Amino acid sequence: MASLSYDDKNNRWLIQFQAASGGRKSLSMKATRGRDKGQSKASAFKEHIENLAAAVKYNTSVSPKESAWIADLPDETHSKLVDAGLLPKRHDPELLKLGKFLSKWFTDREGTKASTVLTWRNAERNLKDYFGPDKQLGDITEDDSENFERWLKSDQNLKDATRRKRVAISKQMLRSAVKARLINQNPFEALKTASLSNKSRQYFVTHEEARKVLDACSNPEWRALVALARYGALRIPSEVREMTWDDVNWAENCLHVHAIKTEHHADEGERIVPLFPELRKHLWEQHEAVEDGEKYVLPNLRHTTNVGPTLLRIIKRAGLKAWPKAWQNMRATRATELENQFGSHKATEWCGHTEKIAAAHYWMVTPEAVTEASEFVSDAYLMQKGAEDVGNDSLMHSPNAVNSSVFSSLPPRSSGLNRARGT
Repeated sequence: MASLSYDDKNNRWLIQFQAASGGRKSLSMKATRGRDKGQSKASAFKEHIENLAAAVKYNTSVSPKESAWIADLPDETHSKLVDAGLLPKRHDPELLKLGKFLSKWFTDREGTKASTVLTWRNAERNLKDYFGPDKQLGDITEDDSENFERWLKSDQNLKDATRRKRVAISKQMLRSAVKARLINQNPFEALKTASLSNKSRQYFVTHEEARKVLDACSNPEWRALVALARYGALRIPSEVREMTWDDVNWAENCLHVHAIKTEHHADEGERIVPLFPELRKHLWEQHEAVEDGEKYVLPNLRHTTNVGPTLLRIIKRAGLKAWPKAWQNMRATRATELENQFGSHKATEWCGHTEKIAAAHYWMVTPEAVTEASEFVSDAYLMQKGAEDVGNDSLMHSPNAVNSSVFSSLPPRSSGLNRARGT
C-alpha cells in the first residue's frame, strides 16, 4: 500500500510506496491553490502508483484503464515513474507496430538454430499477411486471433497440427510483447495450441517392406540412411547430417547420436543406440564404400536439403505404395518394436523421446499383436462355455469335452492384418 501525506513546508503532496526491491520510495506532486490543495488529484495519483507497484511486484499486466493513463502521462512524469522502477522506458512508437516488433523479436534471438528460425519465419509470414506489418500490437484483439486461426484453416489450407503450431508460435511472439510491456495482454493466450497426434496417418512398415525398400536403394549410402531410420529409429535428416564414423563404436556395438531437436534438454540431446544387426550390416557396407579418411557417415546425403521426395521414388521403385510420413513412420515402427521387445524405459532411452510423446505419436499395434490377440481365449470364456455345454451327453463322454466344445464354436481365425493403425 502507498501512503499520502502533505508537506506544509514545501507545499507538496508526498506519496510513499514499497518498491519491488524491498525499500521505500517517494514521489511528490505540487499542491494546488484549490480548497483541498489538490488532495483529490493526489489521491488518484496514489491509487495509480499502488496499481503500478503491484504489477511490478507480481509481474502482472496493468489494466486497460491504467494503460490509457500511462499513455497520457507527460514525458517528465513518465520519466520519474521510470526512475522509481514502476514503468519501463517509453518505446519507439514504431516498435508498437507488428512488423517492427517481429523484426526486433528475431534480432533478439540471433544464434538460434536454422531449422527453428525457419519454423518461426512461417508464423511471421502468416501474421504479416493477415494483419499487415503496420498493425498496432495493442489493436489485436482476442476475436482477431480467433479469426486468424480460422484464416489459417480456410484460406491457407493448413492441417490441424500445422495450424496449431503456427498459433503456438504466434502466442509465443506476442507473449514477449507483454513481457516488454508493449501490450497489456496476449490476444492469443486463450487459443489451444497443444500438439495433436493423427493416428490415421500412422503406418507400420513391416520387415518385408523395409527389405524391398533397401533392395531398391541405388547405393550403400542410401541403404544406410534407410536403415538408420527403420532399424535405428533416428530422426531424418537432423540426427544424421553431422554423424561421423567416430560416433560408431564397432567394438561395443553402439552408436552415439546427437539430437539437435532435444539439445536444449538436460541430457543435451545425447543418447546411445545399440547397433542392431540390421543396422550394423548396412552401416558396415557404407563404411567399406566410402573413401579412406572420410569423416562423415553420409558424406553426400548430409548436404541434401530434402530427402523425402527421393525416398518416395525409392518406395515406388520397390513396387510399394508410398505410406504417409515416410521417414517418421519408419522411426515409429522401430520405436514400437523396441517397446514391445525391451519395454518402455529402454525403448524411449534409445529413441530419444518420452513415454508420453511415444504413446501419442509413435507406438502402434503391430500385426503380430492383432494375430496373437485373435487366438486368446480367457478363463471366463472357457468357464462360460463349459457351463453352457453341461448336459450335452454327446460331449460329456469325452475327457476333453469342455475344451473341445469351446474351440469348435470359435469362428475361423482371421488371416491377420498387414497394417497397424492406432493404439
